[in-house]
Amino acid sequence: MTQVHKQDDPSTAAPSTPPTARSAADELGYRNGHVYFDGDPAHAVLHTDFDVAAYTRQAKGRIRETPGPGELPDARRADLAFLWRVENGAISELREVISSWTGVEARITAFLATWAFERHWMAVAIRDILAVDGDAPTPLPPRGLDRARSAYVEKILPLVTPVVGFAIREPITAGHMAKMAIHEGALQVAYETLLPELSGGTYAAVAELIERRRPMIAFFRAEATARLARSPQERLAAAWALANWAPLRVGGVGDADARRSLRSLYGSAAAQSALAASDAVIADLVPGRPTPSLRSVRRALRHAAPARRPTPARRAKES
Repeated sequence: MTQVHKQDDPSTAAPSTPPTARSAADELGYRNGHVYFDGDPAHAVLHTDFDVAAYTRQAKGRIRETPGPGELPDARRADLAFLWRVENGAISELREVISSWTGVEARITAFLATWAFERHWMAVAIRDILAVDGDAPTPLPPRGLDRARSAYVEKILPLVTPVVGFAIREPITAGHMAKMAIHEGALQVAYETLLPELSGGTYAAVAELIERRRPMIAFFRAEATARLARSPQERLAAAWALANWAPLRVGGVGDADARRSLRSLYGSAAAQSALAASDAVIADLVPGRPTPSLRSVRRALRHAAPARRPTPARRAKES
């Protein structure tokens, strides 16, 4: 269930004495004596059932479970390192969202402040797991065309995003919320796929990480679905945002180990089914039904390295 409220235009309101915190408590547009601003007052302010204030009060910080040696299979180290790089790139996702019109949505920015805090500690938990049996993970430098994309993301995109966002205005928020819902849902599927292979403190840490991600997914899905349901402009903005977007890029840039990681994490029929279901929550409301996560995985599977055909010399050696 969603509610929309309109703030009164201050230019047409009758003059009055400044409200106190107590007298303003019941006046629309005020919270604790301060003006509550969600963008242009001429626009409706969207409120979903998600309690943002409660979420910000319940931030937990560091994941306390302690991983031990041998609890992470060696075959999964590279997969978890990839997920660490994705978690560690949260600041890029945050920058894209708040540098445009979405940054004036007070409920969203309040949520994102706590979201970024929790994502930081998720990345720390993954780093600690990897450091038990080896070196702590480090970012991989971009290679090939990814160098150019990295320069674009770091130098040009911060200049372009605000201009585009404020040109499109409020509908772009639907695109941002749709992208974040799909992004967080895809990460959740990855951790749920890994969880049965873990043990001890590592299992407990990843299980806690999965639980902390649930309200993130709930918020982004609630915001996205409410916006997509209310106007064709927002549905078109979301379709444009999702058209050529890859949810599991590291900081918006390709990762040298991405294709292998996607094949490993999502290669099973069960993982792909869960990924399709996660994407569908948003896709079912967007023109063309885009499924970016599933599309990225299928592309990675198509580009799997073909098995090497044995040469006569190799066959003779093996025999």
